[in-house]
Amino acid sequence: MSNFLGKWKGDGSSFVNFEAFAKASGLPDEVYEKLKQGTYSLEFSRNGDTWSYEVVSSILPTKTYTFQPGIEVSTTDLFGKASKFIAVFDSDSKMTLQEQAEMMDWQNITVTREIKEDVMLMDVELENGVKMSQEFTRC
Repeated sequence: MSNFLGKWKGDGSSFVNFEAFAKASGLPDEVYEKLKQGTYSLEFSRNGDTWSYEVVSSILPTKTYTFQPGIEVSTTDLFGKASKFIAVFDSDSKMTLQEQAEMMDWQNITVTREIKEDVMLMDVELENGVKMSQEFTRC
């Protein structure tokens, strides 16, 4: 789990299969266009059993998500829409989120983040099997 701690950066150029994913998820076209142009950073921190990750974007307001592994969190997404998720650490270098979001018609979404040295690979899969990925590097 400690492998996640710290700051990670990425941008829209590292998206793989994002257009097909956006269409399959029902993501509005204007949101898709914004997201693929953005730069992003994620910063993970931990206080006891409570984890936080802050998402900073060049195109959206900053958002901090706080969770305890295995406990459902009801919150809002980066666009202010309702969402909920459960995060678990599969290993010291792998985290899985089961998520549902209003903006994506409450589909079941699986987000897997895996650390390989100074790279975090994020895979996102919709319940219909459509996948996308994005890469972040440690700052």
